[in-house]
Amino acid sequence: MPTTSTSRDSRLPSADEGSLEVYSLSAVDLTSFGRLQDLLLYQLSGRKDGQAVLLLCEHPPTISMGREASHAQLAETTEDLQKNYIPVRWQNRGGKACLHQPGQLSICPLFPYKRRCVGLYEFSNRLEALLLDVCRELKVEAERKSVGEGLWTPSGQIAWTGLSARWGLTFQGCFLNVDNDLELARLVTNDQNSNNISSLAMRRSRPLSMATVRESVIRHFAQAFGYDEVHHYSSHPALSRSKQTVHAYARHS
Repeated sequence: MPTTSTSRDSRLPSADEGSLEVYSLSAVDLTSFGRLQDLLLYQLSGRKDGQAVLLLCEHPPTISMGREASHAQLAETTEDLQKNYIPVRWQNRGGKACLHQPGQLSICPLFPYKRRCVGLYEFSNRLEALLLDVCRELKVEAERKSVGEGLWTPSGQIAWTGLSARWGLTFQGCFLNVDNDLELARLVTNDQNSNNISSLAMRRSRPLSMATVRESVIRHFAQAFGYDEVHHYSSHPALSRSKQTVHAYARHS
């Protein structure tokens, strides 16, 4: 696989005006998450500075379908999945099908790439590079094939990316397997992962907390994109979570 530079090699100039606002939201269903994301996008679109928002959360078992997704990437029919309380949602993002579940970290940067003079390809490159830095810091060997195809370990794919942009801002983002049910994750199969899925916990000999991973992601993101001022929140007043039934099948394959 080709060698790619890491985020520490090419930090962006500091965002002289604008901070990084980080929201660690715990468990949030995709519908509620989408409403909050749209609100924050609208608010950020009216700003003139370099302020960015980083949303971090976990999702209940749900399959999202990106612009390159198809039903052929699902191991079961949509009807069977929904009977077992695993909804399938089409999203305006890049990438293929992805199964979200507890133990997987959803990383959504709302980043003013035009105001910071960063192209979308470069942003994706930097995002994956900083995730490589996170893996290495946590003593997990990972690499990537090319920009936009996620991260891989010797035992399988560990991270996925699926970016979109609106009003000069990125949204959606990437997903990092921390300590999730890998058998359940195999409900999504495609030619990228060939049904080989991995996680940080699988590749380590010692337990790993989600809080540790979040802290590393926040620190490396701020470093890579030039944010010296970081504000961290555990909730957002506009977030209204919806209830979602989770069948036993969706917890243990």
